[in-house]
Amino acid sequence: MRIYADSSFIVSLYVRELNTIAALREIRSINTRGDSIYLSQLARLETTNALHLAVFRHRVTRADLTESLKVLESNIEAGAFRIVQSPNSIWKDAEQLSEKHVPTFGYRSLDVLHVANALLLNAELFLTFDQRQRALALAAGLNAPDLNA
Repeated sequence: MRIYADSSFIVSLYVRELNTIAALREIRSINTRGDSIYLSQLARLETTNALHLAVFRHRVTRADLTESLKVLESNIEAGAFRIVQSPNSIWKDAEQLSEKHVPTFGYRSLDVLHVANALLLNAELFLTFDQRQRALALAAGLNAPDLNA
């Protein structure tokens, strides 16, 4: 199964927060099936940036950050996460999503790019804790379960 995850999902695996239990539950299910999660370069950047922000916001220590980044890289090397390059067509696809959905619902550019990446990957499952991004994913025809439920 092709699974796309945004940074809100991935960060929940490395920083203890409200969504961590739900993220771990989903990861266990994915691991049981032997599936991998695809991360765009955007999701990887947002994840590492969010982990650094957690230090800035005093939610984790620098030692925690170092360990989280080490485990993330280890998980990527082990194949739990697969980093994918976005083709140049991502921009046209994102513009089309923006034209179709943003005037009515006001999504952010990064939300549009995540959904465009998932569509280009032909993702069968879109994982996010961001409810606005989830709504865009659903509007674009992706399977985006409510992980907060």
